[in-house]
Amino acid sequence: MTAGTWVTVAAVAVAVVTLALNGIWARKHHVKQTEQFYLARYWNIIDRFPKEAMVNGPSGELNDAQQHAVLLYLRLCEDEADLRSMCMVSDAVWQAWEKGIRSQLCHWPVAGQWQRISGGDLAVRNKGQFKHLRALMATDAYDPCQRNRPGRWRRGL
Repeated sequence: MTAGTWVTVAAVAVAVVTLALNGIWARKHHVKQTEQFYLARYWNIIDRFPKEAMVNGPSGELNDAQQHAVLLYLRLCEDEADLRSMCMVSDAVWQAWEKGIRSQLCHWPVAGQWQRISGGDLAVRNKGQFKHLRALMATDAYDPCQRNRPGRWRRGL
C-alpha cells in the first residue's frame, strides 16, 4: 500500500473512533440532564412535605396537600426506578437514589402511605402499580438496569 492509502485508512480510523466517543459523550450528557431534571422534581416535592419530616418528626395525620405530596414522591421514586430500568440513570446516582428511597419508605410521612399501598387498604387498587418499589423493598440488591458492565459503559452509565 502506498503512503496515501495509509493516510486515508488512518483518517477513517480516527473519524470512526471520534464518532463513537462523541456518541458516548452525548449519551452521558443526556443521562446527566435526566438526572438533574429528576433531582429538581425531588426537591419540589420534598418542599411540600410537613416540616416535621425534615427531622423525622412524630407520625401524625397529613392534610390533603401533604398526602398528595407523599403520593407524588412515591410516583417520582417509581419513575426514577423505571428510568433506571431503561438504563437512563448512572450507577453512582442510582446507588444514592436507591439508598434514599429505601430510607424514605421506612420513615414518616412516606412509610404510612407506602404501607397502605403495598399491603394495606389501598393494596388491591394499586396491585399492578409500583412494581419497581415493591421489588426494591423485597430484594436487598435490586437494580432495575440489567445491562452488563460494557453495555453500561457504552450507554454512558
